[in-house]
Amino acid sequence: MGKALIRTNNRSVRLEGGVSDGDWIVVAAGENQILTFSLTTGEEKGHFFGIAPLVVAAAGVVAVERDAKELDLYDLNTQQLRSRYVFSDPIATKEVSGDGKRLLVLTNTQTVYLFNISGSN
Repeated sequence: MGKALIRTNNRSVRLEGGVSDGDWIVVAAGENQILTFSLTTGEEKGHFFGIAPLVVAAAGVVAVERDAKELDLYDLNTQQLRSRYVFSDPIATKEVSGDGKRLLVLTNTQTVYLFNISGSN
């Protein structure tokens, strides 16, 4: 349990949705903005650009679609880019394994990619 105050700058930032996992809440806002917050402190921790965020606390990452064919993985603790994946076809969906160690990406042409996101090989 926790809370986060999201400043909208007199409604100039339009909130579009959010996801949470563990101590993290990730909010999608207008103009392809992604904001990350710690639920423990309520503090904003990072700001990225992209759409359709997927937060994976177990792996310490947030996956953000940079555009239709690119996916960025950011480290939640450092807020630095960990990996960038470029696909030949648009991303249809992405899901994380139950243990939070693998990320499955399905493209529009039904090609499946499976990535180790746990930080260890």
